[in-house]
Amino acid sequence: MLPGFKVSKGQEFFLRFSSFDAIVSSLNASYSVKNEPGSPLLTLSLTNKNKVKIVDYINTSIFILDRD
Repeated sequence: MLPGFKVSKGQEFFLRFSSFDAIVSSLNASYSVKNEPGSPLLTLSLTNKNKVKIVDYINTSIFILDRD
């Protein structure tokens, strides 16, 4: 929910969903992975206005990298 946003009973909403491929493509464009020379560590960065989205995307990326 948006801060300060209130929902009233019986209120009508319209939702618009973006395609999965469009969302992933837009995130990949602002996503960076760097491996410093001589180091086993990866530096991950992501630029986006939505901090929750950044945390979720990076945590999911780390989970997938660890799994693979």
